[in-house]
Amino acid sequence: ELLQVLDTDEVNLREGLYLWATERFRRGELSRPELNTYQLSLARAHTNQNLTKSRQHEALGAVSQLIGVPLSAFGPLHRNLAVFEDNPDLPSLQELHLRGIIYRPDLQQVLSEYRAALTDIQLEGEKADPIFQLGPGYQLDQGVNKFSLGFSVPLPINDWNEGPIAERVARAKEIAARFNLLQDRALVQVDQAASAFESASAAKAKADFQGALSREQELRSARLLGAGEADRSQFLLSRLETVLAMRAQLDAQIALQRQLGLLEDALHQPLQGRLRDEVTP
Repeated sequence: ELLQVLDTDEVNLREGLYLWATERFRRGELSRPELNTYQLSLARAHTNQNLTKSRQHEALGAVSQLIGVPLSAFGPLHRNLAVFEDNPDLPSLQELHLRGIIYRPDLQQVLSEYRAALTDIQLEGEKADPIFQLGPGYQLDQGVNKFSLGFSVPLPINDWNEGPIAERVARAKEIAARFNLLQDRALVQVDQAASAFESASAAKAKADFQGALSREQELRSARLLGAGEADRSQFLLSRLETVLAMRAQLDAQIALQRQLGLLEDALHQPLQGRLRDEVTP
């Protein structure tokens, strides 16, 4: 809806500038190519306005199909953009790594398989030796914020049971290798998503700065117009710059939210709203 408002504002402002340019052309104060420039800008604004409406309709249609709710149900809904505009401060990269490996269900699933494999080794080993005991199977390394998997098998093992134990040891090592690969990929995904979010955040800050400058220039133009020291076209142009800056801010905010979503996908945990106070394995 905000995008539609900005599109409408741009169309109205460019229409005003085109009418002003048309009057100047009639008085011989503006050339035909200059008038055509204003006309072309107005036509582009209309095109963008129609494109926005089409994209919004397509987006709502996709959501309607996804959740099985008729498109008409979206009309009276109140859309609260407060959460959309509330950008969380990211935890440190170390904590993001920790969250990424602890809360991802795919990692936890493989880790569960690994624990089960260790239990199988322990049970099979006890058949060969009642005091059979595996060394530590895995631990969360707080220094690098990742799980370290590994275990030791006590020797000697009775010959009659060495084969079954070896099979279970091989399976546990295969699962450990699969987990390590998946964990490394998860950490890389978190790193990339966090870096992209920081870049998008910097772009949003720059867009906000430019927006503030545009609004200050618009206020100065309004004062000059009121004092008779500027014509209406100058004010319309400054107002148009503000609208375009607001559009850039909105685009930057959308890009930032998109990167936030990708980071949440990498973590398998939301970052907006209330965060968990502690991270425990």
